[in-house]
Amino acid sequence: MMPPEVKRVWILGAGFSRPLGGPLLNDLLSSHMQLEIQARFGGELLRERANFAVLHLHAEGRRQGAWPHAERFLAFLDVAAADPGGGYDRRLQEIAKFTDCTTAEINAHARRLVALECAAFLHDQRPEWESWLPYHSWAENLTSTDVVLSFNYDRVLETLRDHRAREAESNEPALRVVTSETEWATAGATRVLKLHGSLDWKVDPQTGGFSVDKPDLPQRATGNEIAIGTPGVQKMTTAGGAFASLWERARRALEVAREVHVVGFRFPESDAFAREELLFRTLRKSSHLEKVFTVLGDPSPASARLHALLSRALPERVKPEAVPLGAEEYLHAWQNQDEA
Repeated sequence: MMPPEVKRVWILGAGFSRPLGGPLLNDLLSSHMQLEIQARFGGELLRERANFAVLHLHAEGRRQGAWPHAERFLAFLDVAAADPGGGYDRRLQEIAKFTDCTTAEINAHARRLVALECAAFLHDQRPEWESWLPYHSWAENLTSTDVVLSFNYDRVLETLRDHRAREAESNEPALRVVTSETEWATAGATRVLKLHGSLDWKVDPQTGGFSVDKPDLPQRATGNEIAIGTPGVQKMTTAGGAFASLWERARRALEVAREVHVVGFRFPESDAFAREELLFRTLRKSSHLEKVFTVLGDPSPASARLHALLSRALPERVKPEAVPLGAEEYLHAWQNQDEA
């Protein structure tokens, strides 16, 4: 059976998971998130010497003005690890004078910490809880002509998928996380493309690809074994390598979509590749696009920036509409107009 046409694309960022407790940019590598990891998984994971090196570097570098937040730190660290002895690496060594960890060790552990932080908030979650109602409402309105592009590493969509499959007692999930061409071509489900990877995907060192592992992978693996594209060299490498087919499918979906809903994703400064590939190279040329909705909560500098960015990236006939609702409110209120 041929896969259905694409009518609607959802672009999801950290704000999509925030109502469930997912971390935002300013939460990453914070003392608060360390407490979250300790509460969910125990303190053993945080006693490694590389953990102290990561947290010290992140905090001290922010104090010195080397980076304003965790994403810029991760990008800086990744570039330094890729060029030992280079200018970025020497700058890190100046900040981290006390540690005997190598830059490569610190980089790998920083990536693992981010994966743990994105896993912790779901560890004790139950999709029967009230906080999940908006997500169930949204999923009920999705069809096989919807495609979801997620920039999140977490397993919110997989948790929603598994719960709904159990409730329906069905072997055919309503949400299908695509990791291969075969899964993309299968009709009957809303297809999900995780463009920055997933905390339960494991790198295959032999092929350079990845395979789906178990949800507890961040508790067992090193940062370099977890297939996620963190800011820096790693993100570009995965987008053009292990995740290349996912990005190609994302571009094709956007080329033919009539509607795009951007929920909790601001196309941040560190995501130049996503802006270039999805906005300026793809949506700008779309002859099918009719509506674009952005959902970043109350009016803010972030929502104003996203609106200005889209206004310049989209075809002139398409005017983005900023919806001043939180992700959970928008998901609960949204209805598939094709079905309504």
